[in-house]
Amino acid sequence: MNAKSFLGIAGFLVAVALRTAAAASNEPANSTPQDVFDGMRQSFQAEKAKGVHLKYQWQLSGPNGGEW
Repeated sequence: MNAKSFLGIAGFLVAVALRTAAAASNEPANSTPQDVFDGMRQSFQAEKAKGVHLKYQWQLSGPNGGEW
């Protein structure tokens, strides 16, 4: 992988992390992880991710933990 590709992927990952944080901060205090992930799915803009192929797996612990 060349430096340009790496920087592009790194930039995309930072953008996803920031969107995730923003989506989570807009959720009510009593929301569940499922609520947050559903909100992320609804706000996903496929046209902005065209050509990017990534897969994320979240493993959360705690009372509402699970895998998404």
